[in-house]
Amino acid sequence: MKKLILVRHSQAEIDNKTTDFERNLTEYGKQTADLIAKKIVKKLVSTELIISSPANRAKQTAEIFAKEQNYPIEKIIENNILYSGFTTIDLLNMLSKIDNNHNCIMIISHNPDLSTITNNFLNGDFVNFKPSTTAGVEFNVNDWKKVKAREGKLFLFEQV
Repeated sequence: MKKLILVRHSQAEIDNKTTDFERNLTEYGKQTADLIAKKIVKKLVSTELIISSPANRAKQTAEIFAKEQNYPIEKIIENNILYSGFTTIDLLNMLSKIDNNHNCIMIISHNPDLSTITNNFLNGDFVNFKPSTTAGVEFNVNDWKKVKAREGKLFLFEQV
């Protein structure tokens, strides 16, 4: 069984003085990310690999989730593909390169891509990602290369 935890970054500041890429989390965003991360840990969901968009707000969200899981922050992997305009095929290609020793991975990214991709993985469920939304999708496979669209099952959904 392979599990994918998909997280939309938490609430970010609106700042016309910085680029979209440089936007940071608001205090409320930090609090909600921490709240959701704690809920995930209470449900005994821990990840073996965290991959994040390199944008500040996504990295900050990833660090909050990592801290709650005692996952070393320096082991968070940044992947540029997760910043903007990525597709289900892009994510499937990325997953196909994941070591199969990892059974549960976390992806921290942005909307609308995250909602679209998550819904493409599910067979019937529909989710909409507000900031800090976390969805867990499980696949009845033992190899990341065998993960396919429409074959996932929603096993976790948390929103603020």
